[in-house]
Amino acid sequence: KLSLASRTDKGVHAARASVSFKMETLDSQVEPFGVGECDDGGVGQRMQLTVEALEAINAHLPPEVQLFGGATVRKSFDSRECASSRTYEYLLPRSMLDGMTVSEFDAV
Repeated sequence: KLSLASRTDKGVHAARASVSFKMETLDSQVEPFGVGECDDGGVGQRMQLTVEALEAINAHLPPEVQLFGGATVRKSFDSRECASSRTYEYLLPRSMLDGMTVSEFDAV
């Protein structure tokens, strides 16, 4: 089961989206990188995927989908509910400005 940080409308594209899912790893595929909150309220060692593990996973993904990092999270983590921010950028063809400068259009 995948949990996505957000969804997009038809024709809209997402970049740097967060996804959460369960994945089994070998000890050689992860390395420590700090401490984090556990489900029981305590604090424990956090682990992240090694560069080699990321490269191996990306070798199986299509070119337009790439994994930039992976880390352990508490079992109750949900990428949609735990997203700290979302930034939207809208790109319009210059012809839509109808002769206005970008500054004039921003002021509208």
